[in-house]
Amino acid sequence: MANNEYANRIHKILKETMQDRGTHYLSARVRARAMFQDYSLLKDTVLDPGLNLREAQKLSEFIFSQSSFLLRGETDDEQQIGSWLNLAAQSFEFLSKVSDETEKDYLLINAAFSYHIAGYQANAQCLAKLLEERLATEEINDSNVDVYLALNTKKAVVGFLKRDITLIERVSSLVIERIQLNQSEIINQITDEQRSFLDIFEYSGSAYFHKSLLSMCNYWRTGSENEYEKANSEMEKSSEYFVLATDTTFAVLARELITAYKTLEEKGTWSNISANGGDLIQDRVWQTYLRNLAFEESIVDFWASQLHALRSQILTSDDSFVIQMPTSAGKTLIAELVILAELTSKKVKCLYIAPYRALVNEVERNLADSLGALGYKVSNLLGNFEFDGFQNFLVNEADVLVATPEKAELFLRTRPEFFDNLGVVIVDEGHIIDEGWRPPNKPSSDADTGLPQITQAGRGVLLEFLMSRMKARLPSTRFIFMSAVMNEENANDFVKWLSKDQEHSVSIDISRRPSRLITAKFFWEGNSGKFEYLNLPVLPNGFPPFVPNVLIKEKKTISKAETVASLAISMARTDPILVFCAMKKEVRLVAEKIIELLAANPVPFLPFTESPNLESYDVARRWLGDEHTLTKVLRYGVGIHYGPLPEPVREAVESDFKQKKISILISTNTLGQGVNLPIKTAIIYSVVRRWGKDSENIKKHDFWNICGRAGRAGKETEGQVIFVVISPTDNILLNEFKDYANIENINSALFELLKALIRQQIQQDEFIKYIDSHIIALMAENVVDMENDESILGFLKSSLVGVQAIKNNVDLTPLVGAIKETARWISSQVPDVNLRKVFARTGLSTQSCLQIESAVNKFLDRARAIMLTVVSDDIGHN
Repeated sequence: MANNEYANRIHKILKETMQDRGTHYLSARVRARAMFQDYSLLKDTVLDPGLNLREAQKLSEFIFSQSSFLLRGETDDEQQIGSWLNLAAQSFEFLSKVSDETEKDYLLINAAFSYHIAGYQANAQCLAKLLEERLATEEINDSNVDVYLALNTKKAVVGFLKRDITLIERVSSLVIERIQLNQSEIINQITDEQRSFLDIFEYSGSAYFHKSLLSMCNYWRTGSENEYEKANSEMEKSSEYFVLATDTTFAVLARELITAYKTLEEKGTWSNISANGGDLIQDRVWQTYLRNLAFEESIVDFWASQLHALRSQILTSDDSFVIQMPTSAGKTLIAELVILAELTSKKVKCLYIAPYRALVNEVERNLADSLGALGYKVSNLLGNFEFDGFQNFLVNEADVLVATPEKAELFLRTRPEFFDNLGVVIVDEGHIIDEGWRPPNKPSSDADTGLPQITQAGRGVLLEFLMSRMKARLPSTRFIFMSAVMNEENANDFVKWLSKDQEHSVSIDISRRPSRLITAKFFWEGNSGKFEYLNLPVLPNGFPPFVPNVLIKEKKTISKAETVASLAISMARTDPILVFCAMKKEVRLVAEKIIELLAANPVPFLPFTESPNLESYDVARRWLGDEHTLTKVLRYGVGIHYGPLPEPVREAVESDFKQKKISILISTNTLGQGVNLPIKTAIIYSVVRRWGKDSENIKKHDFWNICGRAGRAGKETEGQVIFVVISPTDNILLNEFKDYANIENINSALFELLKALIRQQIQQDEFIKYIDSHIIALMAENVVDMENDESILGFLKSSLVGVQAIKNNVDLTPLVGAIKETARWISSQVPDVNLRKVFARTGLSTQSCLQIESAVNKFLDRARAIMLTVVSDDIGHN
C-alpha cells in the first residue's frame, strides 16, 4: 500500500473515531474522575465504577500515535489533527491524576508531547515541570547503567519540553560520556554472554538520542539548518536502533521527538523571523536577541496566536494593527518583537502605553531585561501631572518609553519633539478607552455610595484624544492596539480607526488560548456543596460533569460570604485562589469571614502567624494600623486588594501574592489590569454594585479581564472560574455572565458623551468642564481649526467616536457644536494665544489654570510690594 494511501486510511479512521460520541464521552468521564479526586471530600468513593481507565488510555495512545504519524508526513489538515491531539493530551493529563504511580511518568510524558505537537507548548512546559519534580525524588543508581540511562533520558526529555538548553546539555553530555566509558565493558559482557547482543543496539540508540538533543540545542541557539537536519538524522537513527533492540518504549519516544522536531521547526523563532521579518534575521542584533530568547527565556518557538500575528506581517508592515487575543495568549512578546523591529530597521523611538503603574513597572522590567541586553535603553514615566529633571534625562536617553496614558498625554503637551522620531506606539489593555462619562446617579467603579461623578471626562476620553492627536501630528507612526476583551466585530471598529490598509484585526478565539479556562457553578444540594461544570462536554447520561461533596454544610443556613470563605479555604490547600467581589465592602466581608472560620477551625496550610514575614504585612501596619482588616487577614496568609487602599499597600500585596506567600487574594476589579499573577482559580462572589436603592452589573469585559488571569500560560494547564450560586438572582446573573462571547462592545467614551449630548443628559456648561483640557491642547497644537465646522468634523471622523457614530447612524453635529463652543469659551477666558499654549502644557482645565494664574499674580504683587517697602526703607535709612 502506498504511503499516501495508508495515510489517507489512517486519517479516515481517526476522523471517524473523533466523530464518535463515545470517544468524547470517555474523555469526559476521565476528566470527571480526576476532578472528583481533586476536589471532593469523598476521596475514597468511586462515582463511576464502570469507567475503564485502561480503555481510555489505549484510545488516547491510538489518537496520539496515529495523529503523530500523519503529522510526520505531508498533510493539509494540521489544525484538525492538532485538535485531536489536544483531546488526547487532556485525557493523558487527567489519567495521570487517577492512575497508579508506576504509570504517571509515562502518562505525563505522553500528555506533554501531545500538547507540544498540537501547538499548546505552554501546557507541555507545565507538565514537564511537574515531571521534573517527580524525577527529582528518584535516586540515580550509578552502578546500574540501564537505570542510569533510563532516568537521565527522561530528564533530557523534560529539558526538551521545557526548552531548557542548560539541562539538556548537562544531562545528555553525561549520558554520552557514560556510554563511551562503558563501551569496552559492554562488549566484554556480551562476549561472555552476560548481556544480550541487543544491548549494543540499545546503547547505540541512547547515544544517538542524546546527540540529537545536543544538535537541537545548537539549532535553538543559532538557527542553523545544518544542526536541525543533523538533529533529525540522529533521532531517526536512534529510533531505528531502539526498534532493533526491541525497546518499544524508547523507540516510540524517539518517534514522538521526530514529530515534535517537525512541528517545532514550523513554529520556530528563527524560521518564522526569517519568513515573516524581511531582512531582520540578517541583523546581528536580532541574532543575539533570538539566542538570548532561547538560552535565557527558553523561548524557541511561537504559540499559534503569535504565529497568526507574525504571518499578518506585523513586523514588516508600515500599517497599524489591532490585536485581540485572550489573556495569556502571548500579546506581550508580539509587542516586544514589534518594538525591536522598529528599533533595528528604522532607528526610531518607541512608546508603550499601559494603564496602571503596576503594569508600567512590570512592562518596563521585562523590556529592560530583553532589550537592555542588546544595548537599548528602556525607561518608564509614572504619575499624572508632574515632570521633573530626572525624567527629562530619562526621556532624552530612552529608546523605549513606558508610560501611563496620563503621563504620555502630558509628555505630548510638554515634549512634542520626542514624538517627531516616534516609530510605534503600543497601547496595552486598550479597552480602557471606554472608561468615561457616566450618568450622575452612577458611582465610580470602586465606590460604595452614590456620590455624583466628578466633573471629568475620564481616562477613555484622554486616551482617545491622545491617540487621535498623535495620528494627526504623526501620520507615519504605527499603533499596535492590544486588548484581551474585545469581540472580533468590535475590534474591527478599531481597525477602521487606526489602520490604513488592514481590513480585519489580528483576532484569536478564546479556544486558542494556551491554557484552558473552564467555568463551573458551586451550589448547595441539601447539605452538600457541589461543582457543576458549564463549558465541558456532557457525560453519557446527558448531565454535565460534576463534583459532589466539595463542602459539607454543618448548620441549617449559611450566608453567601461564609460559603465563599469556606470554599476559598478548602481550595487553597493546592491552588492560588482569587475571590472576586464587585464592591470593596464585600471584599472586607469575605476577609472577615475567613478570619472567623480559621480562628474557629485552623488548617495547616493557612496557619495563624502573629508577625508574618510578609512585606505586605509590614506596609499594611505602617499605613493602616493593626486593626485594619488587611493587617488582620494577612496573619493567615490571605490578602485583600481594592482601589481605596494606598498604592504602596496594593503593590506589596501583589508582590507577596506573585511570590506565593499569600494563598488567597480577595479583590475588586483593580486586579484585572494586566499584572501577571499566579491565579489557578477565581471564585466569583458578586458581579453587581449597589448603592442605596440602585444597582448595576459590572461590565462583562471587566469581569472576563479578571477571570482571564486564572490559569496563566506556562504556569497552569487549566484555570477555573467558579460562580457561587445560592439564590435565584445568582442563577440569573450566572446565565448572563458565564459565556465569554456575551462581552459587550467597547465604545468610545467620546461616543458616550455624544449620545449624552443628544439625550440632553449634559448641557454645554457641563460639557466644557468635562472636555476643555483636551480642547485647549488641540487649539495650542493647531491640529484642528476650531472656527471651522468641517475641520472639527474631519478630526472626529478620524477618531474612534467618528467610526462608531457613522456605524450606528448617530449624527456628529452636536459634538462638533459642543467642541466649537468650548473652544470659543476658552478663547474668551484666555484671549492671549501664548498664554493658552502655556495652559495647554499643564494638562489642567482652563478654570484651574486661571485660578493658579490668579494666585501666582497675587503672590507676585505681594512680593513686589514687600520689595518696594524694603527698598524704600533702605533709602530712607540712608
